[in-house]
Amino acid sequence: MSGSVCFSYAGYYRQPDPVPEHRHCGTELVYVVRGNCVNSIEGQLHPCRAGDICLIPAEARHAQLENSGDLHTQYVVFNDSGRERKLFPQVIHAAEDRLIRHWFGDITTLFGGNAVSDADLLLELLWRRIRQLAASAVRLHAWHPALVQALRYLNGHYREPVSVRELAGAAGVSATYLNRLFRETFSMSPARCLAEIRMQHARQLLMNRYYQIAQVARLAGYDDPDYFCRRFKEIHGVTPLTYRRYPSRYSDSGESRKHLFVVADQELDSE
Repeated sequence: MSGSVCFSYAGYYRQPDPVPEHRHCGTELVYVVRGNCVNSIEGQLHPCRAGDICLIPAEARHAQLENSGDLHTQYVVFNDSGRERKLFPQVIHAAEDRLIRHWFGDITTLFGGNAVSDADLLLELLWRRIRQLAASAVRLHAWHPALVQALRYLNGHYREPVSVRELAGAAGVSATYLNRLFRETFSMSPARCLAEIRMQHARQLLMNRYYQIAQVARLAGYDDPDYFCRRFKEIHGVTPLTYRRYPSRYSDSGESRKHLFVVADQELDSE
């Protein structure tokens, strides 16, 4: 761990009554487990719903208003290096991230059990993950809306056959324009992006040795295990089994990226 954060305390709030304006010496993260509320930070209002994380900088005046009757929030207060101040104040939606949801609860439990050192270690992981989400949110705001829609569609349907026409329809633009957006923004085609997503999942699945290669193929979006093995070797330079044995040697290698440019256009259906 880098030791960039120092845990102070954690807790939860389960009342519909507003939280009066106050401030902390440290940074506060408020995670909405259930219900909705409005966080006022230095006079700016930030509506939050279940799955949202509100990031509140140290010394900022803030209050929690308009709490729904079923509101349940968890909070963590800590001191940090200050290098991420540009992220504040900001609301990040993390409802799909199960780790974040569990970690907030685990940190509160550790604090209640006086296991402060363990809470500090888990907070380091939580803060790193939230920073990654925040950076992704900033990028999404800078991208064309059709590109964001296309990426969300690919991430939600990578296990299925996806055609260029289908993807363009989901994004609300023509196939030609979508291809142009991908190349201008990422210097890659939509097909290469789909290959990236599928192989990212495949690499993660290969770390679980209980999965057979055929299972990895199917879960990564390939019905034919033989085809998956050929594609994996074309992209990574080694077979899935070799990658499983030596993941640190072949993960995201330069050779992998070179091969991906060559073969990725086979990934999307032509129709």
